[in-house]
Amino acid sequence: APPPPAAEEEQPLPQEEPAEETVPAPADAFAEQPIIEGLWEFTAYTLRSGELRVGNFSLPFDPSQLRWLYLDFGLTDSLQLGTAVPANALGILNLIGKFRFLQSEEGFALALPFRFDLVYRPTRDFSIGTGVTMSWPLEGLTLHGGLWVLLPRQERVRLSTMYAILDATILPDTKLLLEVDLYPGGTDQLWIRLGTLRRIGAVHVRTAASVLFPGGENLLQLDLFFRF
Repeated sequence: APPPPAAEEEQPLPQEEPAEETVPAPADAFAEQPIIEGLWEFTAYTLRSGELRVGNFSLPFDPSQLRWLYLDFGLTDSLQLGTAVPANALGILNLIGKFRFLQSEEGFALALPFRFDLVYRPTRDFSIGTGVTMSWPLEGLTLHGGLWVLLPRQERVRLSTMYAILDATILPDTKLLLEVDLYPGGTDQLWIRLGTLRRIGAVHVRTAASVLFPGGENLLQLDLFFRF
């Protein structure tokens, strides 16, 4: 009888090479936490619920700046409140904040800023400020703008400030800021400010060069604040 045919050896199935894991690029923190202020004035964005901001610490240092060391806290995602703690103890009860009453999915936002100052020594006086501010993301940059109205005691309501801010992310966690602040009044002062904002974890470092018109006064400043 002929010999049985030899059994064919089973060939191992080819193994697929494991796909290389792609490491996502680090996210820009400013996309998750938009700036709540420019180089001087408010944007329409607010601190998130439970978020805390402490500052500013500025150079060149002036001892009087410690009087206005602010603590700002996000009560909700649309309401933040703050106060300059040392000023409360030195004779000026103060409260400043903003309420964001509109924000679209695209990031367009409107907010109502407000401020209250009560001087109780050496003499009593108070003032109230309010206004409106807007933030509008465009392609590659964000436009902010707003105005403040002052309601001083025994004086008529007057326009205190009008401003516009442009911010653009030029590097991860780094913004370029341009701000124009107009203070109507007897002198019609106009400040033009150009600077950067760099975020390193909870630390924010802000630099600014400012020029005042008329007069040509200029100012270089570095600010440090914390946002937790």
